Amino acid sequence: MAPDFAFHYLSSPLGVGLLLAILGLPTAFVRVIAKRSFQRLGLRLIAQGYCAVIAASFVLSVLVVLPGGGSMERAEYVFILSLIFVLPLASFVVMPISVGLARVGAATVALMAAAGVMSALALGALKAAYPSNEWGRAHRFEAFIDTTLAIGAIATVVFCAFALGARLPLWRFPPRLPEGSETT
Repeated sequence: MAPDFAFHYLSSPLGVGLLLAILGLPTAFVRVIAKRSFQRLGLRLIAQGYCAVIAASFVLSVLVVLPGGGSMERAEYVFILSLIFVLPLASFVVMPISVGLARVGAATVALMAAAGVMSALALGALKAAYPSNEWGRAHRFEAFIDTTLAIGAIATVVFCAFALGARLPLWRFPPRLPEGSETT
């Protein structure tokens, strides 16, 4: 089976190197392209964000498998296979968005959660606009809802885990105006 092969390959040293390359190459690219923006966030905080995404993926794998009567071995299997999807999302989407938000001083957990919801809505809209089968063509709204909910839960957790791991502030309030100044 393909998942068994993927599990075996990704748990080998070469597979772990591939997973690290999935994280490292986009990070190095963004570091070169957007040097000042990248420095605002910093490599250490981005690495902490990646670690938080991996930890959240493990916790989600355990929470999905164990209540259904599965074992920790099955949770490990689901965790390794989930990394195939979660790490590219974190390195190709979440990290560049957080660096872009840091550039304008708006990188917060709230905005990262909103970005996760928006990405889920965008993928749901794409699934509804371009259905892959006859059922999708006949039930576009259901396809939109199914895709948005399935992707939205995972994407929002990945975005929020990265933001919390990178120690972004929860919310950035507007600056206080000095007393006596008016906002007209």
